[in-house]
Amino acid sequence: MSYNLLGLPRRINQGTSLKNIQYMYDAAGNKLQKYRDDDCPNDEVCIDPDPYAIDYIGNFVYERGELKMIYHPEGVLRPATEEDTGSTEFVYDFFIKDY
Repeated sequence: MSYNLLGLPRRINQGTSLKNIQYMYDAAGNKLQKYRDDDCPNDEVCIDPDPYAIDYIGNFVYERGELKMIYHPEGVLRPATEEDTGSTEFVYDFFIKDY
């Protein structure tokens, strides 16, 4: 595991696996992106590399370019597609706080 100058994780090596996780932050330490970085053995061309990435843009979280959730002070909003109509509505997930 390696860290950036702010003490935040920059790269996580997953043991003997060739798949690594990397993080990108802005200057204030806010996470901008989490992505998978595949190492290919002996500098070969990777077969079927998976460009998996999660982007963090403010309170919005995108996975592979698709909106996955929106954070708000009381919890998160998740888009849910109705199978019969194909329309997208938002499901509210609330955080329970113990004061």
